[in-house]
Amino acid sequence: CMCLSPVVQRLRPRVCVSVSLLCQGLLLAAFAYTPYPVLGYLELAVYGLLQSLLWPAVEAWMTRGKEGAALTRVTNGYNFSWSLGAGLASFLAGVLAEASAQAPFVLSVSTFLLLVLCVWGSSLLVPLMRDMKSETMADRQETKEDHSTPLHFPSWAGIVLVYLANNTFLNIFPLYAMEQLGYSKAVTGLLLLARGLSACFCFMLISHSSFWQFRFWFIALMQGLLAILCAVAGFIGSVPLFVLYFICFGVVYAFCYELSMFHGVSGSTHRAKRMAMHETLLTSGQIVGAVLGGILYQHVSFQAVMALYGCMTLVALAAEAIWWTARKKQRNAEARSCAC
Repeated sequence: CMCLSPVVQRLRPRVCVSVSLLCQGLLLAAFAYTPYPVLGYLELAVYGLLQSLLWPAVEAWMTRGKEGAALTRVTNGYNFSWSLGAGLASFLAGVLAEASAQAPFVLSVSTFLLLVLCVWGSSLLVPLMRDMKSETMADRQETKEDHSTPLHFPSWAGIVLVYLANNTFLNIFPLYAMEQLGYSKAVTGLLLLARGLSACFCFMLISHSSFWQFRFWFIALMQGLLAILCAVAGFIGSVPLFVLYFICFGVVYAFCYELSMFHGVSGSTHRAKRMAMHETLLTSGQIVGAVLGGILYQHVSFQAVMALYGCMTLVALAAEAIWWTARKKQRNAEARSCAC
């Protein structure tokens, strides 16, 4: 994401999004008929690069020129859309795979191509979409001052931490639930569905509120709750408690994601680069969470995995509190010197 952020900044949003979608569709079609595993891995790597063109471009495109309540509405509409799409895609892939191994790929490729047509068709009908310049060109023609908030730093720490836990739940928890707790695949899937639905509806509620914006205490609160949730995850033994647990985790996950996205772009003149960093950090959390969680679960226990993530969250929270306190003292000192 960070390596390709200059490309995203130089291309018109609709061009960048369309190229990414079209290439992903063609690559997925090739992957479905690839006879060699090595070639399949290479295609997946290229697919990941194409995604790094898509997400920062979409996020920078939809947030350009928006602040405050308008920014909140558009980011949460986006978050609700992708979270709902991710849930539906998993369900549809499972149903279609039972009929044919190629069916999910056919639907995916068709969807990609349809989206490309939608982007270009909308661009022809909506002049604002058609005439929107690249971020680099817009910065050259318009003189803007950066009014971004430093709260994007603790918010970015939060997105890494919540994705450590989230990917552990998606990749390691099913093994723990079936091997250690004796839950069926259906029950395990329903528990994870509770997490997804909770996050999805929380995104809807966030769009109608603003109390969490530009508040360090709220960032700290979400990370504190995340640490508690990580600490108790390995000591729950009943399905109803797990349902309640994953509903709570879905809420914390949704807020951590929105805090990172909102504070990353709010007031910034380089939104594509900020969104590239957002995507880079959450992907790093996904990778580390899956790999580190898998190693610890195999050699120690699920409780050890979650306890480690809880401790990491507390350490990060303590560092953020020290940084914020020092920053406030510095600002107060500067204010007093200016007054004198």
